[in-house]
Amino acid sequence: MSIRHFLFAVLCAAFVGGVAHAAPEKRVALVIGNDNYQDVPRLEKAGNDARAIATRLRKVGFEVLLHSNLTRREMNQAIGQFVDKVSGGGVGIFFYAGHGVQAGGSNFLLPVDIKVKGEQDLVDEAVDMQRVLERLADAKAKLSLLIIDACRDNPFKKAYGRSIGASRGLAIPQAPSGTLVVYSAGIGQQALDKLSEHDTNPNGLFTREFLPLIETPNLRLDEAVRKLRGAVIAKAKSVGHDQNPAIYDQTDGDFYFINGPVSININAAPAATQATTQTAPAVAGPNAAAIELEFWTSIKGSNDRTDFEAYLKQYPSGSFASIARNRIKALAAAPAVAATTPQPKTANTSTTSFAVDDEVDVEWKGSWYPASVMEVKPQGKYKIHYQGYDNSWDEVVGPKRIRPRE
Repeated sequence: MSIRHFLFAVLCAAFVGGVAHAAPEKRVALVIGNDNYQDVPRLEKAGNDARAIATRLRKVGFEVLLHSNLTRREMNQAIGQFVDKVSGGGVGIFFYAGHGVQAGGSNFLLPVDIKVKGEQDLVDEAVDMQRVLERLADAKAKLSLLIIDACRDNPFKKAYGRSIGASRGLAIPQAPSGTLVVYSAGIGQQALDKLSEHDTNPNGLFTREFLPLIETPNLRLDEAVRKLRGAVIAKAKSVGHDQNPAIYDQTDGDFYFINGPVSININAAPAATQATTQTAPAVAGPNAAAIELEFWTSIKGSNDRTDFEAYLKQYPSGSFASIARNRIKALAAAPAVAATTPQPKTANTSTTSFAVDDEVDVEWKGSWYPASVMEVKPQGKYKIHYQGYDNSWDEVVGPKRIRPRE
């Protein structure tokens, strides 16, 4: 375990230090957090979420345009600058945290100076998300990722004493080819800012679960958003709330926040082999501090005490040594606590059967996702559709991967 983590950390550090000769892809992110609304209820964590996301995206090579509390004019100016920068094949991420509302089948992102008396005013006073998608498509961005953490209660019900737009959530977007749209909550759902009154995390549930995935090496984008979705569903369910991030994927190909061919020579090559090794990409020597940081990053979320013991063996006086020792102590006491904790429901038993349109949970790579049964197959198998995903994710699963909806 320790050898694997160490070598992995060395490779990551070398990559982050700029290992490849190939020209890097153009990466630009527009990050907006709107909290201080003037005429509708203010928010608490949108700005925090935006700043945290901006920091992580910078660390993985994005040029970040970070803004907070923008008026409609300022939002449109920021979007225009963003679209110009990703035009001609760039990778663009648009992260928005703030109020959003759907009306007439369209999604509107609300600037802090929003003032409306009826739905017809949204066109002139808010930012139409579909227009942002169209502008990115016209700019021929290589890949566009829109992350919209705006599925909170409709702010206009309290502000004007009438219903303007749907009560919660956003409508299904018309995502152009090359675009992935992620909503922090599904249609008709509310995104949680906190899990309890004692929750002091500065970020909302969706953002706090997304942050570590940005810095997970070799995690493909579609896998990252599915992991994000599973984590948010589980955390929300733990407090009796339904929050099921919606994913609308029209991308083709793979994207990684951190990925790439990495070649590194830890020991000096013998003279006899120098002729062959010169054809490999040149690699900058890894920085010791960067190696340690990558090692720690790769294990800090682990629940296996041997990972932290491996870190201490390699870095007995390291920057995170005291934290590692505390984690070992905490994990050593964990079995006694775990013994009294109810175990989660396991997979379907052989005696349970399902019918078409049944709502179920389906296991995928260690997490459970809500789905519906589309077709009953022979030998106890079922064709299922993952809720919130397009039909390209439909698959046939066996009885061990399906269970009744919790």
